[in-house]
Amino acid sequence: MEIVGYRLINVETSEELRSWGGTWGECPAIPNPVYLPNGKVVFAPEVNVSYSGFMLVPMEMEEPA
Repeated sequence: MEIVGYRLINVETSEELRSWGGTWGECPAIPNPVYLPNGKVVFAPEVNVSYSGFMLVPMEMEEPA
């Protein structure tokens, strides 16, 4: 598995709210800033850290056959 992007999810429901990237072999930088649905802005976010119930998580993909 390789990181190909990032997803912003709702921690409680695991619903994906926004995504960046998703193309094999092209991983964008961590988005900065990240605008949360509750109106808050997170500058220099870290992955797998909860921000007011929302989390930026890596998007992984297997190498295409």
